[in-house]
Amino acid sequence: MNKKYTLLLLLTSMVHLFTDLACHFYAFALLAPMYPQKQFELFLIYNFIAFVLQCPIGYLMDMADQRLFKGLGFGVGTTMLYLGYGFGFLLGAPIPGLIFCAFGNAFMHVVGSRMVLERSRRGIVGGGVFVAFGALGVGMGDYYGLKRPEIAGTMTILICIALLPMLVYAVTEIKRANSSKEGLKVIDTRVTISPKSVICLGMCLFVVGARSFTGFFLTDSFQEFISSETAASHGLFASMFPGIICFLGKAFGGILVVSFLMLFKVKSLRKMNYIYGISALLAGTVLSYALGHIPVCSVLGSFLLNSVMPVTLYEIFCILPKNPGFSLGLTTLMLFIGMLPTLVFTPTPETASLLLIILNMSACICLLVGLKCYSEKENLVNKDV
Repeated sequence: MNKKYTLLLLLTSMVHLFTDLACHFYAFALLAPMYPQKQFELFLIYNFIAFVLQCPIGYLMDMADQRLFKGLGFGVGTTMLYLGYGFGFLLGAPIPGLIFCAFGNAFMHVVGSRMVLERSRRGIVGGGVFVAFGALGVGMGDYYGLKRPEIAGTMTILICIALLPMLVYAVTEIKRANSSKEGLKVIDTRVTISPKSVICLGMCLFVVGARSFTGFFLTDSFQEFISSETAASHGLFASMFPGIICFLGKAFGGILVVSFLMLFKVKSLRKMNYIYGISALLAGTVLSYALGHIPVCSVLGSFLLNSVMPVTLYEIFCILPKNPGFSLGLTTLMLFIGMLPTLVFTPTPETASLLLIILNMSACICLLVGLKCYSEKENLVNKDV
């Protein structure tokens, strides 16, 4: 990756981290104490807006002029976060504030994904790194909201100050777009999808949904890696350790795909993408469930299963190359769908292990089907040429 793209990726990833931190801190520092009996409903409302609505928001943002979408996305997202904190902490209306924060989260996700996803090696690396930073933001927001409620006032002030550079950047980009002599254009995001690409898309979406569900029941034997003092005090590191493994898996998934591509001299990045996804799912399942009682195996298994995230995101974007925001929106939609059963279903450890093995093996089969369809499609194209 070149220096310019690396800086872009770092900045958008930090925006993602900060946005998730702000939203989750708001939810647990303000809403949870005020509505202890309605956390389920509020959690569902927030996730529906922040996850499901990324699809239509992403589709619309993909059509925005290149000079406008960054300013519009960051501007609306930042304004929504300000409104959320204003309604919640100043006007005493925390539920409307939660809705504003959720919309702000959705816009920030969409604009960030469009900025880092490109149809190249940078895209698979950038997409994974960008999404990964959200895991750290969620963990930090949950920790400071639940464990450190006494600093709510200080955190609120810091969050509002930190939003200012994003708002200034948004206003600057909008002014630049409006002052352009060429005028603003609507981008045609329509793509032609072959039947085999539809199958590949469906397979990847199933994998995302299965990964969402299984993520709630991964074997957790991480305590050996956390000092007894930190674990006993429920410190930041102990609280975030599973999230750190999630972050590392998502961040390094795309890097590993590109590394294996060069190591084994595979010509097609997408083919290597599928091969890595299948291998990571198989190895992660064995380590997490067959050897999950061994802490190091549990950690490696969680890392590998999370590393499949950039695999599916990048393949979906390759199928919909003009729709980076919508591509991420499809994955967040499936994350929401995969999460729904966990709200009403808590399996026993034995049932969970069996169910998760079945789902992960089904996900492997889906990627195998996707690989076959992609390979046949590529062979057909090469033959026609």
